[in-house]
Amino acid sequence: MASAFLQPPAHFEPGDNPQQAWDDWKEAYNIYEHACEYATKPTPTRTALLLHVLGPHGRRVAQTFPPPPPTTDGEQPTDPVTYLLEQFDALYRPYKNVIQAPAVFNTMKQKENQTFDEFVTDLRKQAEKCDFGEKKDRLIGDRIVVGIRDAALRERLFRERDLTLVQIITTCKAAEISKKHVKELQEPNFEVQALQKPKQWNSQKPATMENRQQKPQLKLQQKCSRCGTTHRPRECPAYGCNCYHCGKFGHFASLCRQGQRGSSTSRQRIGLLEDPQQQDQQQEFFLESLDLHNINCNSEQKQQHKHGDCHTRNLSALIPDQPVWLQLNQKWEKATVVNVGPEPRRYAVKTDTGGIFFRNRVHLRPRNTQHTVAEASPEDYDIAEPSPPIPSQQVEERPRPPQTTRSGRRIKPPARYPSLRSDFT
Repeated sequence: MASAFLQPPAHFEPGDNPQQAWDDWKEAYNIYEHACEYATKPTPTRTALLLHVLGPHGRRVAQTFPPPPPTTDGEQPTDPVTYLLEQFDALYRPYKNVIQAPAVFNTMKQKENQTFDEFVTDLRKQAEKCDFGEKKDRLIGDRIVVGIRDAALRERLFRERDLTLVQIITTCKAAEISKKHVKELQEPNFEVQALQKPKQWNSQKPATMENRQQKPQLKLQQKCSRCGTTHRPRECPAYGCNCYHCGKFGHFASLCRQGQRGSSTSRQRIGLLEDPQQQDQQQEFFLESLDLHNINCNSEQKQQHKHGDCHTRNLSALIPDQPVWLQLNQKWEKATVVNVGPEPRRYAVKTDTGGIFFRNRVHLRPRNTQHTVAEASPEDYDIAEPSPPIPSQQVEERPRPPQTTRSGRRIKPPARYPSLRSDFT
């Protein structure tokens, strides 16, 4: 009856490490045979069970073994099951490498996300393959101290003297359990209380028991529309925070439903000083919005520079003592370059009247001493010649008497300029 409730081990497959695979499979088979009480069965039944559990690969290998040697008078016949197991041992364990096993043991370290009990179990299994003898417990303890991932615990063990293997294991277990408890206490407890809303009548089907059980789960998994995280009621990190887009309170800029207004750097941040995590989240959202705003500004500036530079041209540099035209009070006067300033296109010029002015290159034009302003060619100026100023004419206004409208309001008629009127008549 016991055999009907026990699952036999999987079929034997050598894999990349046949020796380890055979040792594990043989151990599992011995446990299964004794648990199902097959050890007391007849020899043919035990042999058939062994070949069945071995699988296709094991049966093909067993067919290549020589038959058991014949027995002489007075000797016990060879057990077929024992003979097959010995042949597999000789095939997959040809020799015992006393150098490779200790080398693997000395390089073992605790893996990431591996518990301390699992690490000690792996060390004990590997130590069984080594001929450590009476030094096995001491070497396992040394390997534990060197191979654990907790550096603070390792330093604590180094300060102790005459530690036994039991003391090392007890100390490491206590440190692992206490560290786990502290981590659980630091994690927030996400207990959400369901909020009841006023019942609304609709034309939908009545809620079943399954739907009622699913609704609280949906409420727990739903993210807040103001901060983008899941939190308990009235504990929103965005409470009291100023949005960098619209300037309103109560939500982050990444979840703002309005467009951005103005620069994000001109607004101040208002938050609760009680929650430092809230400030980190708000700063993260601020950096994201600021980066996006800078990218948009840079692209707009590049387009403006590209559009403005397409119609520009380089102006020739001026040298000291070079005669130039100076633009002064919307007029062009003769001047001479005195000195070139430290800044680009910054020149000190002196007029014929003795005045000294500092002007950029765009306000200066090279002139030919043999021509006047009207006779100078455009090649001498680098740009088009300015138009001459229009002389202003004094026009006398003819005074006219006030007039009375139909409503009785007295108004002053507009001025009449006879000189201009005569030009159009």
